[in-house]
Amino acid sequence: MDTYAVVDSKSGENLKAPVEYRAYAVQDPLDQKIGRMETLFVNGVGEPQYVRVKTGRLQPRFVLLPVGKIVLDEARRTLVLGSMNHA
Repeated sequence: MDTYAVVDSKSGENLKAPVEYRAYAVQDPLDQKIGRMETLFVNGVGEPQYVRVKTGRLQPRFVLLPVGKIVLDEARRTLVLGSMNHA
């Protein structure tokens, strides 16, 4: 069974099937919009390592961003990228 470190912002529970969040808005920790999620890449233990984000509308670009954790805001259909720092 695969698990992913995509965390619900209200319950704190880990969620599964990140493909369900494709096209969710992706924001940085300061709530600045980066783009829309295309793909979530995880490591061998199911933690997110990279997210492929589509930016721009008229001339779309795709960027691959390293992530430490992702927090889901279901109400806003948003994924907030967390810090890569591990405390």
